[in-house]
Amino acid sequence: MWKIRIEYDDHSKLTLTGKHKDIPYRLAIKYLDQYGNSPHCIKCEYQQYPLSKHKAMDLIEKIDELEEAECNE
Repeated sequence: MWKIRIEYDDHSKLTLTGKHKDIPYRLAIKYLDQYGNSPHCIKCEYQQYPLSKHKAMDLIEKIDELEEAECNE
């Protein structure tokens, strides 16, 4: 499971969660385009469960990691 936390400059927040072990590449791109590419977005973090064992990372960093994994296959 995973979680994406998005925060906007008006202090509103959005949390997306998924049941996949890791977020699929196409879904990460979709959520970044839909929610994270706003000029009002100040934070877009990805974190995998269990939260105590995985540190939060920027969603763009996760997308880069997924792209590398696809290129190496």
